[in-house]
Amino acid sequence: MMAELKEKTHVFKQLKKIINDRFDKNEAPVISDFMCQYYNDVACEDLVERELEDLYGAAVAHWNLAESRPANTSQVSVYNPDLETHGWQSAYSVIEIVTTDRPYLVSSLTMSLNQRGLTCHLVVHPVIEISRDDKGVLKAQEKNDQLISEAYIRIEIDRQAEESGAFQLLKQQIEKVLLHCEAVTEDWAHSVKKLHEAVGSLKNCSSKDEQQNITEASEFLKWLEKDNFIFLGCREYELVKDKKIGGVKIVEGSGLGILRDALAPMPDIDVIPITKETRAFISEPCPLIVTKATTKSDIQRTSYMDYVGVKKFDDKGRVVGEYRFLGLYTSAVYHASVEQIPLVRKKVQKVFDSSLFKLNSYHGKSLMNVLEGLPRDELFHSSDAALLSLSMGVLQLRERQRIRLFARPDAYGQFVSILVYVPRDRYNTSVRKKMEGAICSKLKTGKIDFEVEFTESIFARVHFTVHTPSGWIGEFNALEVEREIIEILRDWKDDLLSASILRFGEVAGKELYNRYGEGFTAAYQDRYPARFAVFDLEKAEISSKIEGQAIQMSLYQPLESHGKGLQFKLINKGAPAPLSQTLPVLENMGVTVFDEHPFEMTDNASNSSYWVHDFGLVYNAQLPDVEQIKEKFQSVFENMLFR
Repeated sequence: MMAELKEKTHVFKQLKKIINDRFDKNEAPVISDFMCQYYNDVACEDLVERELEDLYGAAVAHWNLAESRPANTSQVSVYNPDLETHGWQSAYSVIEIVTTDRPYLVSSLTMSLNQRGLTCHLVVHPVIEISRDDKGVLKAQEKNDQLISEAYIRIEIDRQAEESGAFQLLKQQIEKVLLHCEAVTEDWAHSVKKLHEAVGSLKNCSSKDEQQNITEASEFLKWLEKDNFIFLGCREYELVKDKKIGGVKIVEGSGLGILRDALAPMPDIDVIPITKETRAFISEPCPLIVTKATTKSDIQRTSYMDYVGVKKFDDKGRVVGEYRFLGLYTSAVYHASVEQIPLVRKKVQKVFDSSLFKLNSYHGKSLMNVLEGLPRDELFHSSDAALLSLSMGVLQLRERQRIRLFARPDAYGQFVSILVYVPRDRYNTSVRKKMEGAICSKLKTGKIDFEVEFTESIFARVHFTVHTPSGWIGEFNALEVEREIIEILRDWKDDLLSASILRFGEVAGKELYNRYGEGFTAAYQDRYPARFAVFDLEKAEISSKIEGQAIQMSLYQPLESHGKGLQFKLINKGAPAPLSQTLPVLENMGVTVFDEHPFEMTDNASNSSYWVHDFGLVYNAQLPDVEQIKEKFQSVFENMLFR
């Protein structure tokens, strides 16, 4: 650490010398101080691997961009630094930003660039306090100046072609993110005030809801304010129940954050039409709508925004409108106990009431562990009945390990949330893509997102969010898709387990599978169906019980030979059977060997190996019935081999 600090100090001394040589004595100290702040938090290795002239040039270029910034604006520049044109150079395209410091800037900008498939190779982000005059021009700091905290952000990304128009598109994208960050931070307090207004309206409403009481709904809204929700935007809506043009109407001027009228323009039509199903759902007496929005956030993290709707009621308890809040639950929510989250805790209690498990019992603790491990979105969005079915289904996986799929359409029919549990040793990217294909084919859509989680259990859990096509009528047969996924993911080893259980019974079959399941080579699996392997496994077991050298044999006729060919399988314990011994014996028995395929088979419990040799034979006389000669052929071979 001390060596790095010493090296960094040396870099700053060299930069100071360059500045003193190129600026007059009045300006040089200001530039030098700026450059120290500019590179203060940059890793030493990122500094020493660059030329001093390029470190100097990059900082001075950013300073020049910051020379003038009128109030409430941002300066953005995107270019490819060129030594001849700009006085410094870089292997990357460079984005320079000067703006008022506010939360979420760097995470939102880098996230936005990553979404475009761009890699951020270096991010420089000092926050510097400066003074500006009334026109926004930098000036020397004086004693009574009101200092401004400004963010100087430089991001080096994959080099872009200048003539492609990429720079202009990138600049527009950056400016949009900056505007959204500004709107969110400036309107945060107003959004919270609107939340208080919504809570107040619930206290006086006449809704009679059997599912969630007004008190719990109010507690949930108050909980959001306690650093559990990033308020990105809010708006008010009126419910229009006219028979001809029923729908929702935006309350003009009510937009805040990213839903400001200037950022999310009012639609051309006065009333936004909604389906009968949506209207029926909105009109239900439950005071809250807790779901996902159909738009991804461009602030903080790239997730579909969380949508919390607070219904407005008239004095007769009828729904007449909505306060709509868009945002993101904070990271603390995803780690908080389910017993600490309003609304969720009531659902959890209802799950326990329906399950009849006592909280402190073995099954009760297991069920609570399942609930704590579920995606928080499922806890927020699921109905009581859906959460009970999901949690009990996951709990049962501990007793019967298999592939399971659970699906939940959202209330508006805009997406389907699907959880697929797969044994973790079976999960990989190829498996996930196959599952995606099956799901998208069933829902006739290509819009799908996924999250994978590996826990301490034996399962990998894949959470798919599938956005349904317009006109979707809500039909999704989860069992049918589950069966399709099971079939897609079924592999040779699954067939081996089934065949072993069928031949030896469940207890003995599973025991043999556990010993030999991983013991067949890929080449063997490619050549033989799993149910054929059961007979080789059985012969290996017989050999294991015989002391000394032991072989097992099988003369058979493949179905594909049309009754004209023979195969002779020889299983030798411990080592391959030498061809110098086996081939002469076979040829002296009146057959010609035209090929031979050797495979190793391993008992992983004892680490014993068995070699399977499969000989292709041509019988030199008229081919008799295999059953008539099988035992005699095998007996003669064994006697001749060991004589």
